[in-house]
Amino acid sequence: FGDGFTFVELGDDAEQDVSAIDLFFYTRSGSDRVFTERFEKGQWWDGIRASSVVRYKPNNSGFDVGGQPLSKGAVINQYIKSVEDPWNAFGTATYARPDGWVESLNYGLRTGQLVSETDLPKLECNNNNGVYEDHPAFTGDDESETRYCTQKLYETIGLTTYSVSLDLQPSYALLDASGEPVNIAAPRTMYYEVPDSEAFGRDGGKRLSLEFAGHGELRGVPGFVYDTATGEDKGEFVNTWQDSYRYLSRFTIPDGSTVTDLNGTTYFVKALDGEEWLKALDASESQPGEYTLTFSDLLADEALTVLGEAGSPDYIGEPPTCVDPDNVQTCALLNKGQPAVVHGELVVGADPTPLID
Repeated sequence: FGDGFTFVELGDDAEQDVSAIDLFFYTRSGSDRVFTERFEKGQWWDGIRASSVVRYKPNNSGFDVGGQPLSKGAVINQYIKSVEDPWNAFGTATYARPDGWVESLNYGLRTGQLVSETDLPKLECNNNNGVYEDHPAFTGDDESETRYCTQKLYETIGLTTYSVSLDLQPSYALLDASGEPVNIAAPRTMYYEVPDSEAFGRDGGKRLSLEFAGHGELRGVPGFVYDTATGEDKGEFVNTWQDSYRYLSRFTIPDGSTVTDLNGTTYFVKALDGEEWLKALDASESQPGEYTLTFSDLLADEALTVLGEAGSPDYIGEPPTCVDPDNVQTCALLNKGQPAVVHGELVVGADPTPLID
């Protein structure tokens, strides 16, 4: 009857006496008792064994991976420096990530989500007393090795993740004469009190928040889209931009106006440029007989004086130079090269006369 099959005496109870035993045997195909599952090559399955975890260790210049520094290498660096357009140096070349996403090489190489060594245990896959779910790629000892699941990256509350990016595009630094990085100021918020007058329309009396982003860049004056072909005001926003559209400010800040920053410091405003709009004439006003002058009355090109071309009779000479601002013999710039007039006022102590002949 096979190993482990025994008869057990029931005892002296008359009601349990056995007079006969009927046994029945049958066979079944082994294929009915075996479970099989098919997996396609390249099919993704969550689970990373502890021995396969990739570790990024910081060094003085970046990271080491497997004992090797993470870098682009001399060949790539030289190639990037030699091309005219480094932002598109690799054309349409792409690479496939382990999760199946395809990315352009022009954007560089990026890792997936990384965690600190202390947070790694939080990513261990679900298990039952150390027994993980079946994994088609793991057999033998691999099945019992500590396993981490990427799904835990999204299930773990408060988990901090990181990403390392290896940019293939060049980075530039602006240095001063001594080789030190130039400190470029961030844009600053300025506030402008719009005069409460009819000339400023619905903006009159408002306090506007503007952004000063460097010389000539005071942004944030409200505006509208104007159609130069039809003369129509299209409002602040349009769904489709047309070649005839222009974005215009609703008003121009008058010269001499003031703006203040967050600390209350006051600054003067002056327009550096502007626009002049020509009035469209109807057909009756544009006939030749309506004008007193003709094209021949315009100034000829030969009458223009060229001042900056060496060798011309009107050449004014080389631009002034300044080797040492404190040495009058080597600096030909007015006021040592510093502004002599600010907002129409002569700077105290400034000398607008030439230093040398």
